[in-house]
Amino acid sequence: MSSKISYSVVVPVYRSESTLLLLMQQTDDFFKQRGLTYEIIFVDDASPDNCWQELKRIKQNYPKQSKIFKLAKNAGQQNATLCGMLHA
Repeated sequence: MSSKISYSVVVPVYRSESTLLLLMQQTDDFFKQRGLTYEIIFVDDASPDNCWQELKRIKQNYPKQSKIFKLAKNAGQQNATLCGMLHA
């Protein structure tokens, strides 16, 4: 994989622990099949479930393709998306 990232995907995260791994796997498959480089930036918007623990597992399994951020308090989907865009 080239070190230059072609695409950044920003995902605001809230109450979605059961879908995060599947999202990561399907996103990885999509870009790999097309030979494209990418990163997926997850922003945990102070989710009350176990999203942060799931994101840490994803980061371990996809260290080059994923970035994870955790907001200190719930700031809303738009602010979580903006946070991710600032890190893209």
